[in-house]
Amino acid sequence: MVEKAIFSSSIQPVVLLKWYSQELIYPEGVNVYRREEGTLAWTKLNEQPIRKKSAIGQLLLKGDPDLETFVRIIQSASAEDLKQEIIQFNLLVKSFQSNVFADFMGIYHKDSTVENGKKYEYKVNRIKNGRESLLGVSSLILAGAYTSGESVQDVKILQKNKKINLNWKQEEERFYAVNIYRKNSADTLTVKLNKNPLMLSQITDATGKVTYPDPMFSEDLKLEEGKMYTYQIAGVGFFGHETLKSPPVEVLFKDVTPPLSPIDLTGKADSMKVYLNWKPRSKEEAVKQIIYRSRRSDGIYNPINFNPLNAEASQYLDTLTVAGPYYYYVSAADIEGNEAHSDLIFVEVQDVIPPETPQNLLIRADTGRVYLNWKMNEEADLAGYHIYRTVNKNQKKNYVLLNAKPLKANEFSEKLPKNVKNKFFYFLVAADTSFNRSKPSLSVSAAMPDVLAPEKPFIRNVSYSGSDILIEWLPNVDSDLAGYQIYRSDTSKKFTRQNVNMLGKSTFRYTDRSNEVNTDYFYYLVAMDSAGNSSVQSNERYGRRVEAVTAEESKITFKMKLLKSKKSIQLTWQQETDESILGYVIYRGIEENNLMPISGLIKEKKYTDKIQTADAKQLRYYQVRSYRGQTITYSPVIKVK
Repeated sequence: MVEKAIFSSSIQPVVLLKWYSQELIYPEGVNVYRREEGTLAWTKLNEQPIRKKSAIGQLLLKGDPDLETFVRIIQSASAEDLKQEIIQFNLLVKSFQSNVFADFMGIYHKDSTVENGKKYEYKVNRIKNGRESLLGVSSLILAGAYTSGESVQDVKILQKNKKINLNWKQEEERFYAVNIYRKNSADTLTVKLNKNPLMLSQITDATGKVTYPDPMFSEDLKLEEGKMYTYQIAGVGFFGHETLKSPPVEVLFKDVTPPLSPIDLTGKADSMKVYLNWKPRSKEEAVKQIIYRSRRSDGIYNPINFNPLNAEASQYLDTLTVAGPYYYYVSAADIEGNEAHSDLIFVEVQDVIPPETPQNLLIRADTGRVYLNWKMNEEADLAGYHIYRTVNKNQKKNYVLLNAKPLKANEFSEKLPKNVKNKFFYFLVAADTSFNRSKPSLSVSAAMPDVLAPEKPFIRNVSYSGSDILIEWLPNVDSDLAGYQIYRSDTSKKFTRQNVNMLGKSTFRYTDRSNEVNTDYFYYLVAMDSAGNSSVQSNERYGRRVEAVTAEESKITFKMKLLKSKKSIQLTWQQETDESILGYVIYRGIEENNLMPISGLIKEKKYTDKIQTADAKQLRYYQVRSYRGQTITYSPVIKVK
């Protein structure tokens, strides 16, 4: 980067140049070139490379007390030292302020060979390893009389309490610092507020944005209230010269001194009211008094008197709707809005007014659960509701509290055992934050719907009487038992209900008169209760009424073999004579006297029964029966585990 400034005299104009990059020192130096506007050729201005000098003359050192220190830093610092930000920053600033120091560093050149009224462009080439490379090119510069740069823009001035805050548009390409000037309306003398040029560093704000501080400058000297002050800002360029001053901005320094604060503030609570008393001290300076209140000592405090009190008022009555701790202070305010606060006081307000009785309590019962809802109370300090339950409405002492902590909602549900058939009664009591309790609400009641089916019935026996099959079972003991339904199927296992009307709850036997001889039947039973719930079907029992069939003595040799997989049983048999045999049927059961067929009529003399996982450890019995005309031959019953 190349920076420039223009100087002139009546004899010869002069152009001053400075250049900056990431490095401060160029060991092999630089060459400076110039060309006139409209030409292509560059003219080299220096005979020898411009580089850091070995020293500065004593006369020049005496003119700047800080110069010797900075020269010593340059001479003693290593290349790595010069890369440190703090060292770089201080050396750069000094080079802005002092052309002598910039010349010492080898980053400065004065061109006295320009012609008045012509425009020139400058180029700086860095020399490294004996070769040149471009460092920077300037914009066109008009040689002639020197004029100060454009003034600092967007100057804004604001009073905050007893401070004057200033902001402006920071333009780093035009000036590196500013000077701030001020004068008052009663004095024509302008004062510079900063001893050294005021430089700004960018900061990172709370959002992570890199910006300049706000305010950029703040004056907190003792300014006179009611006086008018005028401010101007001038930028300081890179050759130490100021820009034009900004247009003057006038600020009236307002009155920011508050009146005397009220004293001896006291507060007394009575039910939901607080009586405040105090002594005012600024009857002349103050124009009003404001009462502030908060629930917390550290605020937020809000004004509570809609119409401010006059400066002589000394008492105030505060009516509250919610009990609890309160903090107060009184403020005296003048016409400018300056306020002075009294000391803070604490008042504990006790609530003795109970909530209204809860209204519109409704109840609904569903499977295993009761639901309550009601109209919400409107008290601001409502803590919630207590819910009570009993099975006897007239015995108040038997009501049970269901929730120790007040319920803040206006609905409640309770889970109850599904088999409970009592009628339940409920009522509510509202409670506030001061533990005041309302009168009980009207009670409501509901009974749980019956969703429990009767117990599973058990058929204990199937017997025969003439042409009838008799099915007998153990009576159920369910209190709400309504009766039974009995179902029958043949070998197709398509069960149909046999009774037209429900069998009575005291019945324990059914007579099947519609059966056919020599036909296999299966029966099961279902119990019903008064709510229409049906039980799980009972155990199945097998029946077969046999007529004109001759049962031969066992002439069948019956064998069983458990296969290695233990997931099936292989049955085999032989019969002494098997002439005219129609086929064989396999019977199985978990009781020796209650066997049911598990196969149809088969011709082979073997059968494999697969064992289900759930039945693997169950004791079972097997029998094979052969059919020949009206003759049935039974094998022995064998047992397997």
